[in-house]
Amino acid sequence: MRKIYIDGGAYDGDTIRLFKEGGIVQRDDLEEFEIFAFEPLSELPDIIHKAMGTYDGKVKFAWNRDRPMASTIEKESRLFNTGIVPFHPKDPKLKKNQTEKVEVEIFDFPKWFKKNFTKDDYIILKLDIEGSEFAILEKMIKERTISWVDKLYCEFHSFHMPTYKKREEKIKQKLSELNIKYIDWELYD
Repeated sequence: MRKIYIDGGAYDGDTIRLFKEGGIVQRDDLEEFEIFAFEPLSELPDIIHKAMGTYDGKVKFAWNRDRPMASTIEKESRLFNTGIVPFHPKDPKLKKNQTEKVEVEIFDFPKWFKKNFTKDDYIILKLDIEGSEFAILEKMIKERTISWVDKLYCEFHSFHMPTYKKREEKIKQKLSELNIKYIDWELYD
């Protein structure tokens, strides 16, 4: 059995450090975990520079220089074309003219997950991926690979996309039915 920590939305590596220090889970065997971290706009060498999605290709991100962690995948947000980073629209630090569209590589995370892991692995999955969590989790639920996850830490971004609230509720209900341990990542963020 492999022990796996997958960090979706690793930003500057802060959540990897938090995991290694026992700030996410408290276990005596953290050094035995393989770590896979994803952040498309990071410059850190230990992080895979791709966006997590449900298809392979290229995608545009909204990105703001004043708040580089505030980004979104174009296809996941109807607010993308407003020129405002949609996750903090009332944040006075964000300036409309400093929001850029940056093209990044995106990959089919559920397909990658299924290819690289098994139901026998112990998997901790953290998703803070600015809206893409909906499609990814829905696909993993449909394909039943979500049952391979032992602990799921997730920040649902329905607060800036109100129409997604029902999707969030359905996903959480399904996770509960499947006995997937779900922890709200906002509590750590």
